[in-house]
Amino acid sequence: MVEVKAVLRTDGSGLYCSRSVAVPLLGIEVTYTDDEKRYGELLVYFDTLWYDVDTNGIIYTDQGFLDGLKQTLTDLGLNAEFVYYSEWGMQGNTFVSLDIGEPFITSWIAKGYAIPEALSTEVVFKPSPLPDVAEMSFLKWDS
Repeated sequence: MVEVKAVLRTDGSGLYCSRSVAVPLLGIEVTYTDDEKRYGELLVYFDTLWYDVDTNGIIYTDQGFLDGLKQTLTDLGLNAEFVYYSEWGMQGNTFVSLDIGEPFITSWIAKGYAIPEALSTEVVFKPSPLPDVAEMSFLKWDS
């Protein structure tokens, strides 16, 4: 995780947070990229002592938070051109999940920040050996 010390603010425009609230950030982390590094996921961790999801709501679709985040990322030397909220189900109680595009990933790598290895899409099927008939003596066959 890359430590980020900034305070953003929701503006109340989100679907689940309807008021302006300060959101102190703790850090950011790229948790996934595809093999070609064209898209991925960025998690933005916030201080839950200051921003409580149960009280204030999940930070999702709030334009004020997103605008502040993009400016913070730009100030850090990262390309925030293709940074947008991930779907609602990806959001957490301690982080905001965002989809990121190739320009962001390229700038992240150029800064020397770590990215995870892409997950393999290859499925390996290894069938189990069949049990010995003697081991199946617990089965009773009805005629």
